[in-house]
Amino acid sequence: MDKKPLGSEVSNIQERTLRDLARIKHFDFAAQDPAMRVWILMTEPFKTIFPWWSYTPELDDDIKALNDIWQVSDPSCLFDILFLSSLKKSIGGDCFLILSGAIRNENWGDVSAAGRYAFSSGEECSYQLHGSFSERLSINWTPLWQPHRVVKAPPLPVLWRLFRQSAGADSPRVLSFFYMPELKNYEPVLELLRNPDPKRSEKLTQLVKWFGLFSSSSMSGSRPGCVVYSNESEDLEEFEKLRAEFVPMVQKAQALLAEDTRPRVVLKFLTTHFSL
Repeated sequence: MDKKPLGSEVSNIQERTLRDLARIKHFDFAAQDPAMRVWILMTEPFKTIFPWWSYTPELDDDIKALNDIWQVSDPSCLFDILFLSSLKKSIGGDCFLILSGAIRNENWGDVSAAGRYAFSSGEECSYQLHGSFSERLSINWTPLWQPHRVVKAPPLPVLWRLFRQSAGADSPRVLSFFYMPELKNYEPVLELLRNPDPKRSEKLTQLVKWFGLFSSSSMSGSRPGCVVYSNESEDLEEFEKLRAEFVPMVQKAQALLAEDTRPRVVLKFLTTHFSL
């Protein structure tokens, strides 16, 4: 009886695992009423993003190191930090982030000194572009009773830790952002983010280059995704650069974890690519 080489069996298992993982989808189209360009990136629904380990006591040290250094505790966190790092790298320093007011009241004690300073130095606003990517895409400007903060381009370590603390008890982690090279428009933009306005999105596209959000899959039934709005398709070139950077990085992490599903693989991968 012929026996298949063990290496071919392992390779076949890895290929099946990779086929079962979520792929990243991308859409770019023109919307009407109001007229604008829309760029969307999201994962396939109902699929795992990364293979993940089952807990055993011998993994304790690596799991603790992964959480202490990177605050990565599940596949959703790994996807989020890879996306936010690509966002920071691709869009430069004129990007403003709208950080949830939930940070201040619910998780303030867990925020670093640098994170507290960045959050507290931002301008208050009342509205955040909020959304979830489940079976249907749901995007709305949402007012919350806790004032949000508009913060300009914090470094990745600060951004990541603030984002990790941004979810309320019953809400996903969401990061709204806009790109505004013309600082003369800052006050009009803040007015739009502070006051009710049925044409907020339409007016915002006249004041900023683009605006959008990233939503994590931190809640059951949701998947991670990003949506960006702009007047011109040329203004979205930064996000094509982001996609070119981000998608291969996710695919590389998927392949590594399909081969060896242990926390030390994630530790090594993150340490190789980033510095916190």
